[in-house]
Amino acid sequence: MADITANVVIDLLPRAGINSPGVKQIFATTPATADSGDTFDVVLAQQGVNTFVSISGVVHTTENSVIVGEEPTTSVTTGTLTVTVGGIAANDQKRVYTILGQQG
Repeated sequence: MADITANVVIDLLPRAGINSPGVKQIFATTPATADSGDTFDVVLAQQGVNTFVSISGVVHTTENSVIVGEEPTTSVTTGTLTVTVGGIAANDQKRVYTILGQQG
């Protein structure tokens, strides 16, 4: 288990179908080397988010083909969301997470 300090892609996506302009959707993709128990950080303010709301994710058991739902654990400290990969004991797998947050 280690920190994933490089190659985690963080994107801010438009939130279609949501009438609240204060809702932000962040999309985080880990490299295909992510192991259960690894962690990565998202600085919420850099994404225009003040409040963490929820996270959901999937693990690519066959990269870019077969996916299985996976819920990580999280913590927020001083505006930084720490995501701990897990839920399924799979190593060296790509993970994709959708993070919701509120602005203001």
